[in-house]
Parts: sequence; C-alpha cells; structure tokens
Amino acid sequence: ILRWTGVGAIGGLAGYLGWPDRGTVYPQGVKPSVDGATAREAQTTQAQSTASAPAGPMSREAFLSHLGSTFQLDSGTSTTLLKVSDAQRTASKTATFVSFSLLFSAPAGSPSESRIYQATHAKMGEMELFISPVGRSKELVHLEAIISQRV
Repeated sequence: ILRWTGVGAIGGLAGYLGWPDRGTVYPQGVKPSVDGATAREAQTTQAQSTASAPAGPMSREAFLSHLGSTFQLDSGTSTTLLKVSDAQRTASKTATFVSFSLLFSAPAGSPSESRIYQATHAKMGEMELFISPVGRSKELVHLEAIISQRV
C-alpha cells in the first residue's frame, strides 16, 4: 500500500510541476519530442540510461515493450501508451527509488480527473495507476502516470 501511495503523491506533484522529459521513446508514427530528437535518437538515449528500474510486471521494460498499445481505464476511456521516460534514481538516507513516467493519449472529451484508475491491458493485465491530465488539444487529452519503486 505504501508503494502505491508514493506513486500517487509523486504523480500528482509531477503533473503539477511538470516531469523532466529526457530521452523518451516514441512508438512508430508519433512525432519527435519538442527538443527535436527523433524516435531512433530517443531509443539510443533510452538504452544508455544509467538508472535501472526493478524488474517485474510494473517495470519500465515491461511498459517499453507495449508502446503504442491500448490500455482501458475503469472510467471507460481507451488510452494509447505514447512514451516511457528514462528511469530517474532518487536516494535519501533511508531509501533509494527509481521513477519513470508513462504518457498516454485519449480522445478529447474523455474523463480526465487526477485519480487512481484501474487500467487493463490485453497482455499486462490489470493494474492501478495514478493518472493526471498533463495536456490537451482539440483531438486528444494527454495523461501521465508516474511509477516510483523502491530499490
């Protein structure tokens, strides 16, 4: 339970302040980041990341293998995973955490309040994610989840 509470707090704070976007990986057909990096450059940067996340069903690598795929939220919203950020390592006196963000897109007009959603993926199964809206256009709402794991 404490792990998921940390995800919610970090996700809310990151959504409010903005999460650093360093070397994200894009699925085929998605435009490159604002800094002009191409998808191939982003993948190279992604592979060179020094922070490593724990292995498992909620690992960064698990999400990377499903870029461009659909996640169904309990609100009835169908989202597409657009980006998985580099892992960032944060250490304190008592613990070390590895965090990364997930950027999803959903159709405009989709419910997009910040809260914990039950997300379902065809291959990854069910998971709880704290998701916050981080941008919108006429066609899409962008949603972000932050995963933070103790290592």
